[in-house]
Amino acid sequence: MPLFTAGYSYSKVMEWVRQLEKNGEICYNEMEERTLSDAGIDRWKIIKKKKNNFTILPLNSYKVKKKDIDEIYLP
Repeated sequence: MPLFTAGYSYSKVMEWVRQLEKNGEICYNEMEERTLSDAGIDRWKIIKKKKNNFTILPLNSYKVKKKDIDEIYLP
């Protein structure tokens, strides 16, 4: 599930990306695309060993309760 679909803000995702770039785990290739560096691949392998399965869950704090048609006021 993409992070934006899960409810994470663009700024939060970019903050995580900048942190990974600072740690040297993400680098740019010839096409100016972000890819995992060797350090990033090593970290990914460590994470995969620790956890067999992990998912990115949607943020429930952004969910809004659905309203009935009678609850909506239109002037």
